[in-house]
Amino acid sequence: MSQQNPLELAKQGNPNAIAALINRNLKPKGVTAKVSRKDDCLRVMLESNEVPNQDSLVEFIRSGVLKLDVSGINTLQIFGRQVGDEVPVWSQTISLKTPPSSINQQPISESTTNIRIAEFTPSKYSSPCFHS
Repeated sequence: MSQQNPLELAKQGNPNAIAALINRNLKPKGVTAKVSRKDDCLRVMLESNEVPNQDSLVEFIRSGVLKLDVSGINTLQIFGRQVGDEVPVWSQTISLKTPPSSINQQPISESTTNIRIAEFTPSKYSSPCFHS
């Protein structure tokens, strides 16, 4: 059995391969990406010693995912948090099937900082990625 290269796996929607490609570029800058997929939604959690820069990283992730042209991925959800924090400081949901002007920024409010990681479940957040 021949082993596929990470780029081919990423184009097929493999979250580990997508994370490897993102981390190749971001780890030297001190940012680590964790990627998961649920149905047609790709979720990317970005972690750093300082809160990751939302503006530059969202565009970097969005353009990279669009270049991969993964079939079956319609929504991209990106989160940013500081290493050691359980709850992201910011999140952004992007529909990959519409123009970039439809980006939905969602800063995380102060009241969410007390949410335990166990509460970080689909029922607590309204998102296209969390449909039942």
